Amino acid sequence: MATSTSIANCVRCTKRNTTAKCSGCMQDFCLNHLIEHHQQIERDFDELANEQNILRQSLSEQNNNLKEHALFKQIIQWEDESIRRIQQIADEQKTLLLKCLNRYFDDLGSRLNQVTRQCTVIRQENDFNEIILMKLQTQLKELAQDLDNPSTIVISEEKDKITVSDISSKCLRIKITFSIIYIFVYLAQVNMKWSRNGITVAGGNGYGEQLNQCATAWGICIDNTERTIYIADTSNHRIVEWKNEGINGRIVAGGNGRGNQNNQLEFPEKVIRDYITNSLIISDRCNRRIVRWSCRNDSVTQGETIISNVSCWGLAMDQEGYLYGADIEKHEIRRWKLGEDNCGVGVAGGNDVGNHLNQFNEPRYVFVDREQAVYVSDNKNHRVMKWTKGAHQGVIVAGGNGPGERLCQLSNPHGIFVDQLGTVYVADSANHRVVRWLAHATEGSLVGGEGGRGHLENQLNCPIDLTFDDENNLYVVDRDNRRVQKFFISFPQ
Repeated sequence: MATSTSIANCVRCTKRNTTAKCSGCMQDFCLNHLIEHHQQIERDFDELANEQNILRQSLSEQNNNLKEHALFKQIIQWEDESIRRIQQIADEQKTLLLKCLNRYFDDLGSRLNQVTRQCTVIRQENDFNEIILMKLQTQLKELAQDLDNPSTIVISEEKDKITVSDISSKCLRIKITFSIIYIFVYLAQVNMKWSRNGITVAGGNGYGEQLNQCATAWGICIDNTERTIYIADTSNHRIVEWKNEGINGRIVAGGNGRGNQNNQLEFPEKVIRDYITNSLIISDRCNRRIVRWSCRNDSVTQGETIISNVSCWGLAMDQEGYLYGADIEKHEIRRWKLGEDNCGVGVAGGNDVGNHLNQFNEPRYVFVDREQAVYVSDNKNHRVMKWTKGAHQGVIVAGGNGPGERLCQLSNPHGIFVDQLGTVYVADSANHRVVRWLAHATEGSLVGGEGGRGHLENQLNCPIDLTFDDENNLYVVDRDNRRVQKFFISFPQ
């Protein structure tokens, strides 16, 4: 350890004495302190050996318990989630198939009844011959063939998938093979594209109150059964129905000037379709109420207040019939059971204005999925939040990196839509675009408005709300262009 001796000051006792220089640290020690220094090094080596043994033991334990590794647990979690989603998707497709089969067999029954009526009439009138008999036999033969082999319903074993022609756009060609179904649908969602250019399906004729115009629209919903879109034409204080991409709309609520009477609205922000009661539910925000207008006939001239004393912006309804509203004054999302209570219960936010995970800063639009998880466009915090049912705080699923135009940012988001895989579509208003954020993504991708702010077919000017029809075509309320744009789905080949 020591290489040479000399007369010097010991680094420990500072006395000038005969010292030896340590070849490691190159310091001078007297003989007594040199021994202590050597003993300290031995203790350090013992500690090092002990740490080696501990590390070796830990390595051995982990090697014997590989299934306890964090990555292995992550795969198990992914597997459980995939199976859950597979079951969810499969249940949905079963429901769709049953509806299709019911329609198909109802049609066959109607056709069979028609043939039966023809036979009855012919026998009663005793007016038949070989030609009539052959015609009826042909009709029955066609019915039998359609019963055994429906032309509109095909199960293709060759490609190991189910395709129902009437609802194929909804099926997304979902493979039955459970081991790959989640990945297949996920990739289909990732690769889904829409046309660069939109077509105008409502408005687009400048600012005004004519039936072919929109003043300042803020909300949209679609009735797929009737191929109808409903628009909250906010500045005209009315809800307008547009059918089959017509050139004019039809007022179905409000339209009697700005006011608080039962036949009036004041800056309605959002409209949704309630199929249970066959009505429209409208957030009449400036009147601090939520109102319902019946869709049962064309003679309805006024609505009814179903929720009062709430400054509600966005609206949504879950599959159990609960109504959700975004209260921008209380910075919370409330839920009501229609017909049972007027006060509701807070399910997200409500902890004063702020940017913490349990707060909002002017929540605007709301979406509710099948598990009653609530998605909220947190406008002034430039983010979209997800609150699972019963949660005390949310998680950021889009934006949250301050206002900006990078793909990891949002600027004053408004309308939102969430698909069955948790992909979030956002009307990124101040950036004049629609973006898509996949589940767990750190940034979004551009869906609509690639041409930047403007009035051309590939441009948007403050998109404010969005939705999809049952063929996955995208509809965007292009607010400052006074129009609704439709972007057609285009699956990759």
